[in-house]
Amino acid sequence: MKKYRRIGDLVDLIDERNKDEKVKTLIGVSIDKCFIKSVANTIGTDLSKYQVIRKFDFACSLMQVSRDGKIPIACLKDYDEAIMSPAYYIFRIKNTEEILPDYMAMWFMRKELTYEWNKHGLKEGVKFATLTDIIYKTWAGKTAKEYKEYKGLCFFWKMRKKSR
Repeated sequence: MKKYRRIGDLVDLIDERNKDEKVKTLIGVSIDKCFIKSVANTIGTDLSKYQVIRKFDFACSLMQVSRDGKIPIACLKDYDEAIMSPAYYIFRIKNTEEILPDYMAMWFMRKELTYEWNKHGLKEGVKFATLTDIIYKTWAGKTAKEYKEYKGLCFFWKMRKKSR
């Protein structure tokens, strides 16, 4: 019988900010589950609020789940450190003697997760929003909205909606 463990038992969420703005490399995660260098215009952007990600840390964006039906998640290997938007979830393996970053990355690359969602009718919109809440609860013990409020992201979303 296989013994599965909750991801929250194996990783810690990381929230290290680029307070001194020493880290300049800005990256993101594509829906192909790999890191990409950002081409965003950062002139006037306060990069001290961005998160620092270090080699062998993982980054995940749950905002694209409902839109694209994929979880963009990747393990950083190409840089010793970089910065990412505060909208990303960055996590680090607690004990690399228990599970290697490459092994965990292999599980995240598998297509079975998306296949299973589609098989069970989880395709778009509200159903993916529910699934996103489940994933948030697994990682952070909070719903997506609660976690965004905890990280201060709801304020930015409200401001963005008002400006449209």
